[in-house]
Amino acid sequence: PVYRVGVKGRWERLNTEITHSCGEGKNFGIKFRYKFNGTTEPVFFAYSYPYSYEDVVAKIDAIQALHGLEAGMHSHTAPPPKPEAIYFSRETLIRSLDGRRVELLTITDAHGASTVREETPEGLFTEQKA
Repeated sequence: PVYRVGVKGRWERLNTEITHSCGEGKNFGIKFRYKFNGTTEPVFFAYSYPYSYEDVVAKIDAIQALHGLEAGMHSHTAPPPKPEAIYFSRETLIRSLDGRRVELLTITDAHGASTVREETPEGLFTEQKA
């Protein structure tokens, strides 16, 4: 586990003994000690280093740019890939309750890729239909 003191603090590993258990009903439990130093700042705990939604979007944008697609462009609106290229597809499945994109990424060898698209399930890929 990791912790951070304050909103702008840096995430750090807990430097203490950590134990875990799997209880009845397969409930997972984790135990550790943390000594609060009297600060009025909130202390945040996480199982692992957090990776924000913004970080994920930036990383996918970088991968997308690496494959020659402009940000926001989907592979089915872009020129066809070169015969030895990597096929990269980024599609918005749906929006979360917070309005964030829930995306489907496909990254594979483009050789032999079909141009035929499967039927779209009801309620998904709503942004591509517009």
